[in-house]
Amino acid sequence: MGALGEPIMARASEDRSDREPAASVEDPLALLAGRAELVSALTHGLAHESRNALNALAINLEVLADKLREPEGNEVPSHLEKNLQAARLQVRRLDEAIRRFGEFATGKPESRDLAAMTRTAGALCSYHLRRLGTGLEIEMPGGLWVTGDASLVLQLMVEAVLLAADAVPGGSVLLETTSERPTVTLRISVEGVGVVSPPAEDSELLEPLRPIVEGLGGELQAMAGVGKGWEITLPFVDFGRPGLSGG
Repeated sequence: MGALGEPIMARASEDRSDREPAASVEDPLALLAGRAELVSALTHGLAHESRNALNALAINLEVLADKLREPEGNEVPSHLEKNLQAARLQVRRLDEAIRRFGEFATGKPESRDLAAMTRTAGALCSYHLRRLGTGLEIEMPGGLWVTGDASLVLQLMVEAVLLAADAVPGGSVLLETTSERPTVTLRISVEGVGVVSPPAEDSELLEPLRPIVEGLGGELQAMAGVGKGWEITLPFVDFGRPGLSGG
């Protein structure tokens, strides 16, 4: 295993003994926005430093493997090779998890392909899905390129997976798309004993998504016809080559 790839202020305090606490005079939304920007900046540094450490660990694992090779045959003993392979796998898993988290937290998705972004969202939510015992299936073709705010689209996908999983613990969630130029409809189908029927009664479960969907110029509604779930219509997908429009 070779080296891994390259990874993706405090204010001076004042004596407020004769003043009201800062929280009472500051705009709470501005404080939250400032904290979000700070977290984004710190996340970039954390991801960089963590992946540097993993890179060094990966290199040292290969140095160790070379030292363990037997003179005859120049191979690592099988019982030790098994442990080395397990260590390599965990290094790569952690590196990938940090890369994806950094991609989300900094708001800079590596790909504008809708299917790739949805797979990234699923990977980010893997622990939550396992904890709930909820299965996730993604059926999307490649080549649907997001031309809107890609960071907001990735947030939408993460929120959709988390909220749908919460709606059917122990059940299953299917994410798929249907397209009709110039829009794409994301279908979120859910199956499980906790799903209320008819679907219209479930619509409020994903209400936290509505501000994001509307901010992207899309629409959110209960799934039409047979099935339980929701449909999100997005107007910002290009069916040709990526990079034709920015966002």
